[in-house]
Amino acid sequence: MRKSFDRHLNIFWSYNGRPYSEDNLTRAFITTLSSLEKFQQIEFINWFIEEKIEGENLEISFDLQNPYLNIEKEVKKSKKRIMIGFNPSGECWGNEKYYNILNNIEGYQFEKGKLNSDNYINYLSKKLPLEISELKETDELGKSYGEKIKDIILSYLNRGGSRPDAWIFVHRNNILEMAIAIETKLWDLDPEQLANHCKECLDIPKEEVKYKRFKETFDKLKKLEIKENNVILNHFLDYMEKIGYYMNIDMITAKDFDNIFISKEEDSEIAKRIFNRKLDKYFKSYFKSKEYEKLKKEYSLEDKYLNKRWISIEKIGVEGLGNIYFDTYFENNEKISLFIGTEIGVAKGWHNQLFSNKLKDESFKEELNKLYPQIRNNKYETKFELFLRINQISYSRFIYLKEDENLNKILDLKEQIPFEGNLSKAQCVEKLKGKTFEKYINKDNPHIQKIEKRGSENSKAKYNIMSYLRFIDYIKLDYIINIDEKEFNIRFSKLLEKHLNGLKKISSML
Repeated sequence: MRKSFDRHLNIFWSYNGRPYSEDNLTRAFITTLSSLEKFQQIEFINWFIEEKIEGENLEISFDLQNPYLNIEKEVKKSKKRIMIGFNPSGECWGNEKYYNILNNIEGYQFEKGKLNSDNYINYLSKKLPLEISELKETDELGKSYGEKIKDIILSYLNRGGSRPDAWIFVHRNNILEMAIAIETKLWDLDPEQLANHCKECLDIPKEEVKYKRFKETFDKLKKLEIKENNVILNHFLDYMEKIGYYMNIDMITAKDFDNIFISKEEDSEIAKRIFNRKLDKYFKSYFKSKEYEKLKKEYSLEDKYLNKRWISIEKIGVEGLGNIYFDTYFENNEKISLFIGTEIGVAKGWHNQLFSNKLKDESFKEELNKLYPQIRNNKYETKFELFLRINQISYSRFIYLKEDENLNKILDLKEQIPFEGNLSKAQCVEKLKGKTFEKYINKDNPHIQKIEKRGSENSKAKYNIMSYLRFIDYIKLDYIINIDEKEFNIRFSKLLEKHLNGLKKISSML
């Protein structure tokens, strides 16, 4: 039987809608709660508010941002009033490392138009004491801190009166016994907004705000699902997974991989995000593991680039000789899902020349083949690539040349491409369009076209051209599916150690 993976079959995902908005997420959450049996609603609410409601003649109702709700005569008359902050982190933005900057939002005099523009990252970097690279760093959900900060600033600038996103009301014998206000945020919560809700809507101290994280809340709902097969609840958990705020199953599964290839383009992108989030969870565990600590100590590793899936290994042998990096790579025929690779001679010209000169020694080539043997099994397969790097001060372009399973073929090609520096723009373009590269680079290559358009005809800027190697292990799906974090730590550490050892040995031979 054919099964469709179209996201629009989910009842919370409408055509031409905004499924990623806070309002729609809140609506889906409240709709799901209202679909539960009363005993399930009571069980969930008791957990959600960390208090206990019990007894006879209870009636539970739900509402959203109702402008006609009588705060003074209804809500403030209830016996118990509770404020819940509901978001991914369970925290206000004052607790994050960058957000103390936002305690002085008014002082920065932000412009809404520039915050809403496509160039908001550059705008924030000029207004705040943060580099563009810091603003582009991403969290475990793949969201940049710049996007996060922008949304919080806009939320602050646009806020008006007090109107929580949702309500849960508990009546007993037609008398309002408890009013629960919910404020939902896709990022961290605004403490001033919560304090305003406490004052204006609930008349309670702001210190009484309680916080719930998406993950723990949806895990609780999933446990309710086991007791009663609720279709709406199933759709809600699926919806939360699709928009990136919940992982229904923590392990990477074959289905996660298959969904990337059997879905429409937009659905495929959702499947890739889900796969990457699960993989990020594994990596987060790995870099806190005893396996990584052992390698970190042995090879003097740096941690500063781990969030980019790139390990700084500047202290191994010749400083800056190479990099080790890893990321997802999806290929359906061979079921490849991930790769880990080593780059040699990409950072500095003299490293590149040092390595290239050593290739004249046949014994050096033999050692490289021993360090990076050609492997093709059910775990991973090894390939070798050659790239060009064209750089001019802060400007860099990388051009793919060739891939092969035979390392010697790649090494032979590298020998034919010496490092060339101090070239004018015209000389650089002439080299790239010349005989050396005509088999590998089209003359209308977009990177060449960009170089041609840079600067004036009489520009004195100087360019460098150098080729560099990549030793890559493409990891197959079967090696990482249906395993827990502990097993992933062991398996990934073996591959990482292979690359660390290779880089160390190469450095010692130069």
